[in-house]
Amino acid sequence: MSLTVRQLMDEQAAGLVGRDDEMALLRQLFGGGGPLVVFVHGIAGIGKSALLEAFAVEARAQGTTVLRLDCRSIEPTERGFLAALEDRTGGQLSTAEDAAARLGSLGDRVVLMVDTYELFRILDPWLRQAFVPALTIEQLGTRSPLVLGLVFSAYIAPGVLGAPIGGRFPPATGQRIGILVFLVGMAGIVGSLAVGNLGVFIVASVLAGTGQGIAVSAMIRGILHGSQVSDRGPIFGAIYLLSYCGAAIPSLISGQLSRVFTTFELACGYGALAVVATAFVLVFAKNPLPATSSTLTQEVAS
Repeated sequence: MSLTVRQLMDEQAAGLVGRDDEMALLRQLFGGGGPLVVFVHGIAGIGKSALLEAFAVEARAQGTTVLRLDCRSIEPTERGFLAALEDRTGGQLSTAEDAAARLGSLGDRVVLMVDTYELFRILDPWLRQAFVPALTIEQLGTRSPLVLGLVFSAYIAPGVLGAPIGGRFPPATGQRIGILVFLVGMAGIVGSLAVGNLGVFIVASVLAGTGQGIAVSAMIRGILHGSQVSDRGPIFGAIYLLSYCGAAIPSLISGQLSRVFTTFELACGYGALAVVATAFVLVFAKNPLPATSSTLTQEVAS
């Protein structure tokens, strides 16, 4: 029986040897919590294209839709990249969001292979800052600005619930309850990213935000216990300086690491920090010492 050129090429690619470790890494793309983007790099002639072709054969055999673009034949501009995707998928594409939606409509699993990417250096910022984030949005299952705003506010807004809830408990108890609720929420966020469930992501974000509000309000009450009114301005200043630095520094680090790690992997990193923070609070959270009579006198006088 005669074979087509495509079948002959697939047979040759499937015979690749000596690249088991690299293929194992590429197979992580098939997993629900696998990376969204993988870079294959090396010196010319080392076999990068052969490795990608072998992976493509295996991916197609598992029912994955595989598209391959060769940057040598594409104009290194946003319009050129979108035009190349138009040729492969049909229909007009105007934005990165359109391209992400088109790829998502091709099947449950789609692999876009971009060969000789080094020629696209001038387009790299757009691909990183527009195209790949659009793929992440598509992974959440929505492009609605209203829903994406809800995703953001789902974590921030519930923090205001922390004060009335945390006020029902002694400071140490409130911190412990809050951090445990926060940890459960973080676990839900990581799990929702693993399965791509937007509803679970929003619910888990609400839970994490509420837990953080409870823990922070309980901590502030503990710090302010026994203080004079005149001291509270500097105390609040120190609290918010430390709080915002504690949020900004990990955000800066994760922003840089986003060039290397996926959204899911970064979420796992935040989850690990949450575990460490929970252990610290559970062990070291203490209620403030009872105020002395002299302190009470000063508070009444002020």
